[in-house]
Amino acid sequence: EGTDLLARCFCHEIDHLDGVLYTTKVEGELVDSNSMSEDDEQ
Repeated sequence: EGTDLLARCFCHEIDHLDGVLYTTKVEGELVDSNSMSEDDEQ
């Protein structure tokens, strides 16, 4: 059992064991922050 951040970490790791990636949970478009210019970040 865990609460707060520890519980969130457990859920994250269980997702890994189940083969679920963060990118499958994200809603909307993913942006590569490495390819963004300073103007894009604002």
